[in-house]
Amino acid sequence: MRSLRTNTHINASPTNVFRVLADFRSYADWNPWLRAVAGITEEVKVGDVITVKLRVTGLFGIRLAYRVERLRSPDTLLLREVSWFEFLLGIQREYQVLTRSGGSAIFSAGLRINGPLAPVVKFLGSKYVRRALKKEAAALKKYCEAHYPLSGTAAGSGSEA
Repeated sequence: MRSLRTNTHINASPTNVFRVLADFRSYADWNPWLRAVAGITEEVKVGDVITVKLRVTGLFGIRLAYRVERLRSPDTLLLREVSWFEFLLGIQREYQVLTRSGGSAIFSAGLRINGPLAPVVKFLGSKYVRRALKKEAAALKKYCEAHYPLSGTAAGSGSEA
């Protein structure tokens, strides 16, 4: 399956955006999909496995585990889902933070789904997955601009897909 991707301008420095992105303890504060994150050491490094509990309705929250594949400050974070069904449906999340003229950031979130079940996800849910990526990017934008705004500049113009 091709990668689904969304981009958004964030009126905060790329360093601060990446700092928030690499601070897994803060994900429940800004990420609309996550209720809690576990498995975090003092400093997350490549190879660490992080468990997230999703915000879903019902009695039990869904838990997913991701291995940190790449963590390159100040611009790249790559996570791969670790599960028993990984050979059927492999999920990889890629986040990039780029510098925009004027010192603000462009945040890019991508999701790549591979494996024999990938065409099913593409057929049934790519519209919803793309919408979820945009919602996640908008939440990061809102959090970063509220906590780390660039001084003397106007707020960003929103998402660019």
